[in-house]
Amino acid sequence: MPVREGALVMGRIATKHAIAAVLLAATFADAPTGWGVTPDLRAADSAATRRPLENAFGASAQISGLDYPSNEPFGDDLRFRFVATNLLNPYPATYVWRIRPRQQTGYYTTFFWGPDGDFTGTSFYGAHPYPDGGSTGTTHKWEISIEGEDDVVDENGHPTQVIYGDWFQQALVVRLVNADEIEATFYWDLPDTSKRIVHTTQFTDYATTFGSPPYPGKALSFGDAPWSIGNERLSGILRGIQIYAATLSLVDISAEIENPLSSVAGSTSIWYLNINPTPDDISDHSGQAHHPAWASSARPALWVDLEDRIFASGFE
Repeated sequence: MPVREGALVMGRIATKHAIAAVLLAATFADAPTGWGVTPDLRAADSAATRRPLENAFGASAQISGLDYPSNEPFGDDLRFRFVATNLLNPYPATYVWRIRPRQQTGYYTTFFWGPDGDFTGTSFYGAHPYPDGGSTGTTHKWEISIEGEDDVVDENGHPTQVIYGDWFQQALVVRLVNADEIEATFYWDLPDTSKRIVHTTQFTDYATTFGSPPYPGKALSFGDAPWSIGNERLSGILRGIQIYAATLSLVDISAEIENPLSSVAGSTSIWYLNINPTPDDISDHSGQAHHPAWASSARPALWVDLEDRIFASGFE
């Protein structure tokens, strides 16, 4: 029996202080060890028991997320999206999020900045799992999707194979280079910053294809691809969403993950913040009022970490 499962069983007959002690010990046991090249935290913790990385800002009475189902042709539109004045510029931008992918056949979407409709092959980017073998693939690698390409090659040779059921802390940094090209850097398994995919667009005018504010016909969509509704779902749990209208350094990204709005760069460029989203609350908690909206009346399910909720309920 995993350590935490055993702790919860014992908790049914223990005092509330004993429960708190067990959970506190588990929390420190899982704490990341730093922001350099770190050992794989999964080696000592199974996929079934690994907790979502949490910070003081995100601690609340409910640790929650959005639980997206797997692909279903002609399924409901479960996206939430930013459009018009709530849509940030495509660059410079930094996205931070936490995801626990569930195995499915075919394509995934964590998010896309791009067309809010038919696929064009330009003016888009995203970062998520990509199927080995296309739409019938059942295994996946982490990828940057941009300019019609799917880049799954890690800069340092790390295998990018997706581990289903594990939590991943991730970040995507997008910036303008060479006047009209875009560089996207996907840190797919933080805090190990050596695990990254970097792609610089090859079309010399790619950056100009995004248009200009308020970007008519464009959206930042989470949970599914606008051009293939039901066929490219997230299939897993999404939470810890932090979006910045700037290219944050690794030092700033680390600080913002540990405590949102704690860095100068983060606090001055925050665009959207919702650490514990629910189907009833995807609103912007940053104070900037950049609220997304659901694309339809359909919703993903609510996910709640019951273990963390017990810990956060005040057993002190």
